[in-house]
Amino acid sequence: MKTMAWKTRFTKQFPATLPIMGAPMAGVSGGSLAVETCRAGALGFIAAGHLTTQSSLQKLEEQIQIFRAASTETTPLCIGWIGYSSFNQQNDGFKIFEEVLKKHNPSVVQFFAPSISIDKSTGKSNVEIAKEHNAKVLLQVRQKNLCQLVFLFPSLYQIPL
Repeated sequence: MKTMAWKTRFTKQFPATLPIMGAPMAGVSGGSLAVETCRAGALGFIAAGHLTTQSSLQKLEEQIQIFRAASTETTPLCIGWIGYSSFNQQNDGFKIFEEVLKKHNPSVVQFFAPSISIDKSTGKSNVEIAKEHNAKVLLQVRQKNLCQLVFLFPSLYQIPL
């Protein structure tokens, strides 16, 4: 079945033919679901979830392997993170995050709860680090002050206005 291609701000900005994103739900959204979502024309995300330990990294790596085995070279790898745990200053979250970016080169990353976190050791945000690795960024925004920040600096957050 051929998927209809939509022309929207979302489809122009991200590698999708439909303006739909498969949510990166921890414990549910793995490599197989992400591939099938991409095949349907949407962005399919693998959930990194609470990526704070080498054990959680290993689980993410397994899902990325499943994704890669079932996808083509042009299928965009998309990964979503839970901010409050993944980027907690008392774990190796930022280090693990950057390791994933370097090794797997995701096309798109997504953050929420909170959407933007700052690595106190470098002063860089998760968004800045993702962009340094050429990943497009989607933010789940629900805080009023963050909405204002995103609309003040749309180019930083990959939002075409």
